[in-house]
Amino acid sequence: MVKWFLKKESVMNNSFYVNNFKVLVYSIVGITIFSIATCCVLYEPLNNASVFLNNFFINENIAWLSKIGCCFQPLTFSATFTVLWILLNNCLWKIFAHFGWLTDINGTWCGFLSSPRFGERYCVMIVKQKYTSIHVTCYFSEKSDDGSESSYSTGFNFNITNENDKKIISFSYKNVNKNNDSPDIYHLGFNFFFLNNNQMDGHYCTFRNDRTYGSMRLKKISKETKYKDSIWKKENFIHK
Repeated sequence: MVKWFLKKESVMNNSFYVNNFKVLVYSIVGITIFSIATCCVLYEPLNNASVFLNNFFINENIAWLSKIGCCFQPLTFSATFTVLWILLNNCLWKIFAHFGWLTDINGTWCGFLSSPRFGERYCVMIVKQKYTSIHVTCYFSEKSDDGSESSYSTGFNFNITNENDKKIISFSYKNVNKNNDSPDIYHLGFNFFFLNNNQMDGHYCTFRNDRTYGSMRLKKISKETKYKDSIWKKENFIHK
């Protein structure tokens, strides 16, 4: 018996993207200044510690300890910069997003994909976003008696931009079909969305001549970034 269920998974990875270039530059400058300030603040305590150790081991030839404050300057700067950048990349950037300076699309998005070839299908997009990287996984329902994963995609480019007070999300990808007998083992694709609060409305195209283009409409249902079977409940999907 043929049923509707999860059929296809497309995973799009992007190793680096710029959410807001101006904020990125300001962040790097700010972290650099804070790291230099940390070096200046810690120089005196480290230097005093070296003097104390040098006096404590008075019979030992460890005069080099008096220079420890200076020697640790590059290490202090590097450590401070690295820690702040990791915090910014993983969590602190969401503070900027809260004030509207960056766009946070982390979470689970549900809706429909409509095209001349496939008609209307359920669609789930799960986004795992950091400050400088993004991972998108799309799931689609199909009528089939084989529930195996049919293809995967590699992201080429991902952009989040502002145009006339509208946020635009766009990404391209290369799809690889796991069925080697398929005439479409490789194909390119492109998605374009307008983001309005917790809803995405847009279009997609796979650059093929078999009517694989159409519209997509998604709504954010949770901040969860892990796939769960409960996603496929009907009430999670928006309707036209």
